[in-house]
Amino acid sequence: MDSLYQVKAPKFRSRKAFIAHAARVHEMKSSGPLFEGDKMRLAKFMTAERFSSQTFTDAVLTWRSNLLHDYLMQSAAVLNEHGGSINQLRETVFSHGINLQIYFMSWELQRVEIEELFPHKTYNPLVGPNIRDVGDYICLISIFSNIFYFSQMVKTILDHIDLGHLVISHYANVTQQFILRLAEDFLQLPRRNWEADVGNWAFDPLEKEPLFKAIWDHWADEDTANLEPMLIQLLNWHTYQASRENKDGGQDYYPYVEQIPLAYFFILRLRQWRGLSVPKISHVLTQPPFDSLPDEVEGRYEFCLFAKEFYAKTISLMPDFID
Repeated sequence: MDSLYQVKAPKFRSRKAFIAHAARVHEMKSSGPLFEGDKMRLAKFMTAERFSSQTFTDAVLTWRSNLLHDYLMQSAAVLNEHGGSINQLRETVFSHGINLQIYFMSWELQRVEIEELFPHKTYNPLVGPNIRDVGDYICLISIFSNIFYFSQMVKTILDHIDLGHLVISHYANVTQQFILRLAEDFLQLPRRNWEADVGNWAFDPLEKEPLFKAIWDHWADEDTANLEPMLIQLLNWHTYQASRENKDGGQDYYPYVEQIPLAYFFILRLRQWRGLSVPKISHVLTQPPFDSLPDEVEGRYEFCLFAKEFYAKTISLMPDFID
């Protein structure tokens, strides 16, 4: 199959360079003003007696920023430690899921407030959930949870997309649009009307990128002879997207997940859930400890204390939130 992604992209950060980058980011984030500001915004919400949209939004965004930082630091730690386990990322993934759902609510509250103040002005925020956020998270929850949590999050995310709870970017991420559609198809959900968003933010990823059309056609083959070369190209696609501007002028992967083979692991997990063999591909992204899928969560996951406390605080200040 002829593709631009036959070889590893130049300028993709080595593991050593990624670990050094994470250390620099951590040093900057843990410096006095930034660290103290984060603590203040979270404490202000957690101790509030009355609901304030601004305080709530500040806390949600601060928690999100801290979670993305955790991904970066945990990925670096796993790569830096001999025999490290990617299971170290699991707690952050589950906390991220709660944060993402609350993030959607924060976005909607801001939209309502702005439209009440400026009824003739379209709400078009610069900050909020976007396609890259939700597509990456669908991959993460498939890798680190089980099919129950995966299906619940896919349905939740698609519901929020239908409600328009997305920041519209000039660049629509082809990888994440492919992930969303394949997740929907795998779960045999009623197909949403993606075409209604064409021209706004959506497009058909199978038409835009031949590699994704080929994977769509062959990801569930019993014989992996056709699929394995595509998975190599999918990993090359990742390094290309994470290392420089792609041909569409944007990037499909944030730095905090650049070393995690998200789409590759996503395909492997779907095959595992379908009862199919799971191929093992050798690539710069699939060196230990990212050489195999982590074990699935058995039963119900016990969320970390802060995630439970933040959710409980949200419910106490906004009893209707759960609806």
